[in-house]
Amino acid sequence: MRAYSGSFDSQEDEKLLQAAEKYQAECLLRFPSRQCLPTVIDINGKTVFVTRYVKPLNPPEELLQLYANNPQATSELVARYVALIPFLPDSVSFAGICDLWSTSDQFLDLLAGDEEEHAVLLCNYFLALGKKSWLLIGNAIPEGVTAYVLTWEQNQYVIWNPRSGCSYGQYDTFCPLQNVGCLISGDNVWFNIQQYDSPLRINFDVHKPKLWKPFFSRSLPFPGLSSVQPEALFYPRADEAAALELQGRLEKILKEKIMDWRPRHLTRWNRYCTSALRHFLPLLEENRGKDIEDDHQAELQKQLGDYRVSGFPIHVPFSEISPLIEAVYTTGVHNIDVPNIEFALAVYVHAYPKSVLSVWVYVASLVRNR
Repeated sequence: MRAYSGSFDSQEDEKLLQAAEKYQAECLLRFPSRQCLPTVIDINGKTVFVTRYVKPLNPPEELLQLYANNPQATSELVARYVALIPFLPDSVSFAGICDLWSTSDQFLDLLAGDEEEHAVLLCNYFLALGKKSWLLIGNAIPEGVTAYVLTWEQNQYVIWNPRSGCSYGQYDTFCPLQNVGCLISGDNVWFNIQQYDSPLRINFDVHKPKLWKPFFSRSLPFPGLSSVQPEALFYPRADEAAALELQGRLEKILKEKIMDWRPRHLTRWNRYCTSALRHFLPLLEENRGKDIEDDHQAELQKQLGDYRVSGFPIHVPFSEISPLIEAVYTTGVHNIDVPNIEFALAVYVHAYPKSVLSVWVYVASLVRNR
């Protein structure tokens, strides 16, 4: 969330703030391009020490029960849940603007936030699941300055992108995180003072003072700052009926749009293909879109033997309908101008606790084989 910066008052005592300013200045003097973030501004415009945001918080119980005996699957599901909370793109930045940090309960009530809110919530969930986790501030492609989550599990460091829900091993070259400025836990901030800042080349062991400059240390011990987070998070259950109603409404609107975009042509809908797609979309949600695409294409092709089918699924976290219309429009399906072409469109809305919605749209065109 963004807001104007005026003169800010603070939650913290003067001494701590002066120490934070001095620490930040020293860090940035040595490595001006690295992110150093000892304090942030809360949504009341007060300066808050960043460690107060990091604290174990309970994920929705429904998510924990789904794979009760599989911690890895649970972690992935929790990361997916966080990634499904809509992003509020930062308003076009201009001078005098600064980032405002909302707490995890404020973020879930708003159901919108930027990278920091997503990363804080994911980090706090992982802490509640018993993982060693840190908030990581650095740069990534394409976001630029951003917040990720770092965990230590099965004897390796894992980097989580809260925006996509994907995780990467430290040496994974596909990881979008380009460099690391600082790590934050519930009781300290560490600035990276190593020669390198690419995740592939750094040592993440914060206990090495030659590699990481801690904010709290023997000379300035951690004063036991209380958290700004709530004691616990509360989640209304997933509303299946509302999801079903939304699903019907979206399908109707998107079909009408496709017909509007083809004003000079008759748009024929293939009911059989639509129903095949309807069965398929919940499987995509269940498997989080992984590895089932190709099998399905083959299966669909078999069922619709007389047709050549082309199409693909679109997946979005749901906040409003316009991005969805946009996404269907960009597929260009409506531009296909072949004699006797038919279309199919199916929507699936999966409801999670606290009104978090995952929306799938499958749009396809079918041409009868001669």
